[in-house]
Amino acid sequence: MKRIEAISWFLLAVGCVAGLVGCGSSPQAGGGGSQGSSISAVSVACTPAGIQANQTSQCTATVSGTGSYSSAVRWSASGGTVTQGGVFTPSGAGTATVTATSTQDSSKSGATTIAVSAAPVAYQLYGLDYSPYVGSQSPSAGSTISDDQITQQLELVAPYTKMIRTYTCTGLEHVAPIAKSLGLGVYLGVWIGPSDATNQAEIADCVSIANSVGVEAIVVGSESLLQNYVTPQQLIAYINEVRADVPGVPVTTADTVTMLENNPDVVAACDFVYVNYYPFWEGVALSTALADLNAEDAYLRAAYAPKEVIVSETGWQSFGSDVGSAAPSAENAAYYFLDFESWAQAGQRKTFYFEAHDEPWKGTDNGWGIWDETLTMKSGMMAVFNGETVADNWTCGATPGGSGSPILQFTSVPALGSSALLEGQEWHEPPANYYVVVYIHVGSAGWWVKPYAANPNTLINCDGSWSANIVTGGSDASADTITAFLIPTTYSPPILEGASSLPQELYTNSVANVTASR
Repeated sequence: MKRIEAISWFLLAVGCVAGLVGCGSSPQAGGGGSQGSSISAVSVACTPAGIQANQTSQCTATVSGTGSYSSAVRWSASGGTVTQGGVFTPSGAGTATVTATSTQDSSKSGATTIAVSAAPVAYQLYGLDYSPYVGSQSPSAGSTISDDQITQQLELVAPYTKMIRTYTCTGLEHVAPIAKSLGLGVYLGVWIGPSDATNQAEIADCVSIANSVGVEAIVVGSESLLQNYVTPQQLIAYINEVRADVPGVPVTTADTVTMLENNPDVVAACDFVYVNYYPFWEGVALSTALADLNAEDAYLRAAYAPKEVIVSETGWQSFGSDVGSAAPSAENAAYYFLDFESWAQAGQRKTFYFEAHDEPWKGTDNGWGIWDETLTMKSGMMAVFNGETVADNWTCGATPGGSGSPILQFTSVPALGSSALLEGQEWHEPPANYYVVVYIHVGSAGWWVKPYAANPNTLINCDGSWSANIVTGGSDASADTITAFLIPTTYSPPILEGASSLPQELYTNSVANVTASR
């Protein structure tokens, strides 16, 4: 060190100790700023602070400090991307956060939030089934879901639907209040499982929510009958309990069309019919899926008129394994969504689509979402919200085989002892005007209507094909004779449970019949 530099440093040190000068870093320590300078705060402002998903926002940072400091910042963002010039581009609807961090002092940063709404849509769904779980989250694992996550997801879907339907209250108590704060109606789900103690706790939570925020309807149980969690009588008791605790709010249960058809006492306890239609799980090809759904819906509406029938669930998987003739793919899922919503609009129906986004915890029973688990809308789904529709392909038009004398055939008769479905075909009559009713003869036990006494009629597809479950209990698989009748929808067939013979009225009122012995 040169002599003059040594003297300077000596004088500086003495001055520092004496308090005559500041004791800053040596100018030769290099690295960032002059002696005595510091960053005190960073603040961020974005204009506009609320944007749509197809817009951008310009953000600026203000850096405060003392001495000679740098005003340079490094930008970062969640819910989108931001350039180093501060231009924010959202990745989708929801709440985004833009952050500016000082390049001189990384411990100093500022942030602001931007509300991102979806781009305006031409068509809104009536309802959307919603559950918040994404990634590794799972209700079976007791995952805790934050209010921020629920808010972000519901802000995303709010522009696209008028209502949401939930599945449980315990652990997700804030879903309904957050949804209501965003202007969404709520069909509040009460999860009913096999434990009465758990069910009672769930009911208490849901009743408290319903009475505090107000909901449009309460759904007591989701496929609780199908899963055999409770008996019909137990479910009716839960429905009546909730109705008494939340007066003035419609109460129902959600289940498959078969369960609702076979349990008229449960339907009688409900204020409206809330039904799951899944042509996918029935193995129906995409080309005839809506025709199949429409036939089931027409039957249920006729059976329980004048009660309103609302669709609680329907959908199509975007990935997974085939089920019969139903093939999952992104393209097929988008088409089914468009086809179903076209049907709903044409009939001015109240429907809920399953579901908002994919839930990985379901394993192979995943891929039903309009959005994927990252909350990105799937390819092709936007067509519905753009107001696109397809022409009626759900009303049976042409008569199978054209004009001619009515014919009823068996196309596949299960072998003795088998539980396979009985399959058949009708010709020369409009399927919408007829049902098939099946009876089996089981030795000394006599004749029995199939599939059920509460559900004796079998629907006919638009192409005239039909199938019926003839093994629903007892010794059904050992039936020695099977007879089917093609009957008008205006005729109520006799309910046989052990009859010695088939009554003559069946032959008189039917237009065709067929018998097979085995």
